Amino acid sequence: MNIFFRLFLSILLISSIGFGQKLNRTEKKIRTYIEKQNDNVGELLKKRNSTQPIGLPSCGSVFKNPKNHFAAQLIESSGLKGYCIGGACVSEKHANYIINQNNATAMDIEKLIAHIQDTIKQKFNIELETEII
Repeated sequence: MNIFFRLFLSILLISSIGFGQKLNRTEKKIRTYIEKQNDNVGELLKKRNSTQPIGLPSCGSVFKNPKNHFAAQLIESSGLKGYCIGGACVSEKHANYIINQNNATAMDIEKLIAHIQDTIKQKFNIELETEII
């Protein structure tokens, strides 16, 4: 919850003090809103944990999605899920993540990125661009 909204809620509570039942209604609305927001965050975290290699050392999302395509889908369709160079591997959970499986070096990661780009270019004639240059 952002700081401005929290400030708004604090001011709202302070301005309601002394109004008895109005305070109870306001408090209940605020608590309901906060509980709903917490539920939404919980759902998002659960989804993220089920689709991304959370808890493993990784580079995060490596490639931008090319127009009308998904990088992860192209990588997976190329049979590269689980493919490793040195200690750097394409995640089995999400193909657009490179994980450090076994003490990967920067060179391992760079070589794996280049291999993925070359494979996608050969199979689909699409150039994958890295998220971070």
